[in-house]
Amino acid sequence: MTNNPFEAPPQVGIGNASRESTYGRKFLPRPNAICIGSVHWDYIGMAAAEHSGDVPGTIERKPGGVALNVAAALNFLGVATNILGAVGGDSEGVELIESLTRIGVGTDLISRVPDSRTDQYIAIENRSGLVAAVADTRTLESAGARIVETFKDIDASIREQVKAIVLDGNLPIGTINELNSISKPSRAKIALVCASGAKAARLKNVASRPESTIYLNIREANSLLGASFCDARNAAEQLCELGFNRAVVTNGSKWAAMSTARENLACLPPQVEAVRATGSGDAFAAAHIAGELAGASAELALENAASFASSFAAGKIEF
Repeated sequence: MTNNPFEAPPQVGIGNASRESTYGRKFLPRPNAICIGSVHWDYIGMAAAEHSGDVPGTIERKPGGVALNVAAALNFLGVATNILGAVGGDSEGVELIESLTRIGVGTDLISRVPDSRTDQYIAIENRSGLVAAVADTRTLESAGARIVETFKDIDASIREQVKAIVLDGNLPIGTINELNSISKPSRAKIALVCASGAKAARLKNVASRPESTIYLNIREANSLLGASFCDARNAAEQLCELGFNRAVVTNGSKWAAMSTARENLACLPPQVEAVRATGSGDAFAAAHIAGELAGASAELALENAASFASSFAAGKIEF
């Protein structure tokens, strides 16, 4: 495997959904993936110092949300992707949809909720990683019924073409359970991407499905397990022992692991100087999904995902 992160897209892209061919289109007639969940603005404060208190730094606004991040990364990797979610009836919601359309991500499944504010996320990071974060996802949570109905209304012939359904842990648990019920049976891979330790348990009911893979970082895994593992390998194995079909656990620059009832794999990500933390786990999940859709072996898919996420954390990849 190459260590050049910019060679990852040809390795993992599935070939029938180039960025050029999808540019500017809102709905992709035959999407290969549908990402369901949060579409919001991220406000990332990067503190110049490690200590607490009022410190100098930078603040950046950018499109974010687990579903959005995964969709944008899948699009970057050549996977035709639509987002199913909700934004407010404000100008910020319009701006988000326009930004996604520009890069070729399908947006016709995004609902606009009148009299609601587009969701927001604020994070404080420093050189050691994430310090604290707050996600205001009230519009997403209020739109659960709309999201379920929109998913039901997707034409059956289109739904049959979908190779991956991504469920974002920011979705309300009732919405997740309904989507789980109406998506059965499915030939698509079901990717469960955790949003935070506080919300990790929302995905438990889906994680035993034979098509499912849950993606977590070590903090989220420990929160779900009520444990204090320091090694992703141990956490992934424990999740599968509890009945999860397949668990992929990351731990920053340390070992990343994938476990099922039959096998345990791990790889050490390329060591980089990270300049951001937010979105790295979503980048990992997207690259892993794309690799498997391309037919990569389990080992190569894991290695490519770790390489892609490291390059994103180092600021070498933008999607």
